[in-house]
Amino acid sequence: MTLTDTTTRISARYVLHRLYGRMEAPSVIFTRKNMTYSEAFAGSGELAVVRAVIELLSVEQHSLVLLDEPETSLHPLAQRRFVAFLLDRIRVKHIQVVLSTHSPSIVRMLPGNAIKVLEEGPTGRMRVVENTHPQVAFNRLGHVPDNVLLITVEDQLLAVLVRVAMKLLDPGEAEIIRLHIPTSGANSILKYNIPTWMSDHQVSMSSRTATKNLMHRLQILTRCR
Repeated sequence: MTLTDTTTRISARYVLHRLYGRMEAPSVIFTRKNMTYSEAFAGSGELAVVRAVIELLSVEQHSLVLLDEPETSLHPLAQRRFVAFLLDRIRVKHIQVVLSTHSPSIVRMLPGNAIKVLEEGPTGRMRVVENTHPQVAFNRLGHVPDNVLLITVEDQLLAVLVRVAMKLLDPGEAEIIRLHIPTSGANSILKYNIPTWMSDHQVSMSSRTATKNLMHRLQILTRCR
């Protein structure tokens, strides 16, 4: 079987042989531009992806597919391309895929309702955390967040109110919040602090959406209190 990536112009020919004995063994012949090489000179991630792609192409409709850390030995761009192929196979063959991963590149490509976090609960038993944002999911696993949500209030009373509301949040959501109480007062915050923060910190659209959703939840929680 020959696989070809039209984007990168790389092809992979998967063959079975008996060069090392009676048992059949797989080999992959990669071709890119003016270079041809076998899996012996390729990364282990390339060979694993070829095998996974072949299996996914031959899987029957409505099948259940289990993948264990498909990101192993793959750089982030290759991980995203593999997930794009995986999502295409899901649409075409109506299969269900369950995969375990520790890769932010993979998780960020998935919808929130597809992300499940397995963590140890207070009793020592594993539990499933449903429908979470990618950043929150990795915070729960001990990842240090690159972007934090800075909440600035003008006095101690508001700070207490926010802290009470934060206790009702998911621990992964609360992890990214930093509470700040400047000494300058509300007018100075609006006139000087906020414009400075906006110019110093450029965030992506996904981070803005996550921040907006989290702020909305905090507003609801504070009103409930």
